[in-house]
Amino acid sequence: MKIKKLLFVLLSVSLLSACELSLKTGKGDEVKEKKVCFLFCPKKNEKKEERKASYNITNKFYGSATPEQRDVYKTAKIAFQNNDLKTAGELLEKLAKQGVAQAQNDLGFSYAMNGNYQQAKYWLELSAGQNHPMGLNGLGTLYMNGWGVEQNYTKGKEYFELSMLQNYAPAQTNMGILYLYAWGVEQDYAKAKEYFELALHQNDDNAKNSLGVMYLKGLGVPQNKEKAIAYFKEAAEQGNQFAIDNLKNLGQ
Repeated sequence: MKIKKLLFVLLSVSLLSACELSLKTGKGDEVKEKKVCFLFCPKKNEKKEERKASYNITNKFYGSATPEQRDVYKTAKIAFQNNDLKTAGELLEKLAKQGVAQAQNDLGFSYAMNGNYQQAKYWLELSAGQNHPMGLNGLGTLYMNGWGVEQNYTKGKEYFELSMLQNYAPAQTNMGILYLYAWGVEQDYAKAKEYFELALHQNDDNAKNSLGVMYLKGLGVPQNKEKAIAYFKEAAEQGNQFAIDNLKNLGQ
């Protein structure tokens, strides 16, 4: 399987993201807000081959893979970094078929990136079935956005909660987003902030960007532009494109 360059943004809140949705404020007036991106949010005019890749295979989530399978996994990572996408894709698919949960997760993301949500669902379900935190979070993403499945906030939330049991920071950030934007739950800025701060303890850049949005807009916290910019800068230093865009929008 040929894998395109992937943009593994597990979740983001951006003032400048190209994906939008309409939300209603507490006063009942409809406002235009930028859509939360749980996996990725490519810019409308961006070609697939131009998307920046951020592909990280970590030791933390190898699971029950054998030493030999881990070596193959490392080879896949090297191939990807060398832009040998054909080799990387073939190795990942081989490992995924052997039941390596991390490879199943990554394969699911690659299919999602290419818009093949049915295959994304297939591989993410296999990964989540092994209680893999990234697979659980990814599957929750599909349900929250209605990608390849009927949109179901309750199911999405359940998968995020299962992922959070393993202290997976992106799932914590995703839960914060649910409460921030009232996706399947009653809007609760205090809970949103609580989840973002949990992920912040793990240095999650998307949590930093999300907190920056809260302080910039005064959502459940005193409006504080300086504090918002500080969070955006921290996230931007970690390469968070949404935070970088937010800073540009603020003239920073």
